Amino acid sequence: MRDAVIALLMFFAASVACQEQFAIHVINTPPDADELQLLPLVGSQEYQDARRARELEEERYVDSSSASEEGQTAYEAALRLLDNSPKDRKLIYQHLEFAAWEGHTEAQEVVAMAYLTGKTLPLNISGAKDLYQMLQAKGHAAGQMGLGFLYSTGLGMEAPSQPMALLHYTFAALGGNSFAQMALGYRYFTGVNVENNCEQALYFYRKVASKVADHIPLTGGKALQKIRLYEEWENPAVNTNMDDDLMQYYTYVAEKGDNQAQVILGQLYLQGSRGLPQDRALAHQYFSKAAAADSPSAHAHLGRMYLEGSPEVRQSNATAFTHFTAAAEAKNGMGHSGLGLMYLYGRGVAVDYALAVKHFKAAVEANSVDGQVQLGIMLFHGLGVERDLTKSIKMLTAASQSGSVVALFYLAEINAMGFGVPRNCRSAAELYKNVAERGKWGTLFADAFNDYKMGRLDTSLVRYLLLADLGYEVAQSNVAFILDKAEDSVFPSNETYRRALVYWDRSAAQGHALARLKLGDYHYYGMGTEVDYEAAVNNYRQAESAPSPQALFNLGYMHQRGYGVKQDLHLAKRFYDRALETSADAYAPVALALISVGVMYAWQQFLSFFGGSSVPENSTLPDFIMNLLLEDWDVLLAVVLFIVLVIVMIILQRLTMELQRQRLLRRGLAAAAPVQNAAPAQNQAPLPHLIPDPVQE
Repeated sequence: MRDAVIALLMFFAASVACQEQFAIHVINTPPDADELQLLPLVGSQEYQDARRARELEEERYVDSSSASEEGQTAYEAALRLLDNSPKDRKLIYQHLEFAAWEGHTEAQEVVAMAYLTGKTLPLNISGAKDLYQMLQAKGHAAGQMGLGFLYSTGLGMEAPSQPMALLHYTFAALGGNSFAQMALGYRYFTGVNVENNCEQALYFYRKVASKVADHIPLTGGKALQKIRLYEEWENPAVNTNMDDDLMQYYTYVAEKGDNQAQVILGQLYLQGSRGLPQDRALAHQYFSKAAAADSPSAHAHLGRMYLEGSPEVRQSNATAFTHFTAAAEAKNGMGHSGLGLMYLYGRGVAVDYALAVKHFKAAVEANSVDGQVQLGIMLFHGLGVERDLTKSIKMLTAASQSGSVVALFYLAEINAMGFGVPRNCRSAAELYKNVAERGKWGTLFADAFNDYKMGRLDTSLVRYLLLADLGYEVAQSNVAFILDKAEDSVFPSNETYRRALVYWDRSAAQGHALARLKLGDYHYYGMGTEVDYEAAVNNYRQAESAPSPQALFNLGYMHQRGYGVKQDLHLAKRFYDRALETSADAYAPVALALISVGVMYAWQQFLSFFGGSSVPENSTLPDFIMNLLLEDWDVLLAVVLFIVLVIVMIILQRLTMELQRQRLLRRGLAAAAPVQNAAPAQNQAPLPHLIPDPVQE
């Protein structure tokens, strides 16, 4: 058994070496001017050809052995339901589940992912493992990918095994699996369990980015919301989804004929953003109402929907041209960009590069990101305009800063091949990574967040784990956050901090300041690792550049106590002051810390005066005083405030009692005073003498 494993690993090493040489050879080959082609327009024949080529690449290692007759029948029933009743997901997955266990390959792939992510079917890690092993036996790339993920995280396994994860991911990537290619791209890009290799990262990320670029719709696809759980937990009042009251308001005013509200709702449903489901039919309905009132933005969005086509909106070049023209006449940038696309690709009109450039320039003047992208592409290829790589890169860079996936992809190609700029592997790989992360798998973010909000922590954690293994930094920090709270039941409680440390480290390596701060805390307190003050200081220093007021305060504390660094009260005070400058909320802890620094300095001067040169270098106040002033400053502050409150209450009580005594005294004196010039009442008893009569002699 051991020899077999060694042989597999040797084969893996050889395959990686060959793959690396091939990747470097392809990338370093002098580029041809026509090598970077126009991206195929969604719905075009080029688009269909590219899509089919990708599918064939992913199927090249699959054993297409047929399933049982019952399994095939169940799978066909699921497909019929998917066509006729797509919303009946539970019944569809019941048929798929039966077909999967009857050996149907496609059903096994779908059901294994459903088991793994808990989507429609209950979370079932052991079931997913069994199905992935069946797929692996058939040579299916998805089976290799699934096992790679399970080995990487240790789910369903005795313990994580990064060598086995790397082995399975590599075989899956060779089979064309996008998940595995992203996982390997991330590992080589950041050096996770492998030696950092930019060329390998570029090779794998480019594979995935090309697939994503081939499927970019004109509408941009469903919006990708990457919400950090820590920020959601820290600011629960901030609602990232559409507020119910606000949604009701927009719906109400839209029904009353408000064009702006209709366009806003149309965009939200078209993108599926702010917690709303993607609903193209409803988006088309709202845009149509606004277009009837001659809204340029509504005309432009309808033009895009008809140009792209979908099951809800039948593709029509003529209708798209009509809507784009109406929008362009109102100087709408999206309308001009749409007309430019139609002339560029010859959709319903003759190809006319000059007209395309004219409309794209008009779109740029109207601050259209799409116009910047397409004009940058035409400048790059020299279509309808003189080729100008400098202006092209400038246009694409401006569009990429607004999040354009197409612009990011072209810039990645430019940096990878050295078109007009020096070749930069690191920049190219990072740009390809950004494009790859816009793939359809990114929609797992919304599902994972909704699961977390609904209290389904195990399902949420597994989904974030899958995204984290693909290299999504936000997912890595979310995994660490859930594990840090120790509220899940996926992993044993004694492993949560150790696992959280891994994901905080991966998130920090991608530049997240909070993760770097948490790494410092973990090393300081010995959570999931040994206590290491020097490592804590190093992480705080890296987080401090964010800037982070907490990291600055922690550095002040470490210098004050001499933990991991030489004790330096002057430097400690400087860090405390910077923490206060960074955030006014740090006033209370910084004030107490500065008091403690002053007391410590006075204490050292006192010891120096009486002890001379025999005073220890790191002499401090007694530990209980230091802990009270620094580590337990919030308790001290609460006690001080309580004492002040008690003193104020005592003073107020004394004042109240004194006021009451004065009031009673005045009333007594008023009652005792006789009324002047008043005759005594009949039969009234004489008033007693307040002063006794003088003694008569």
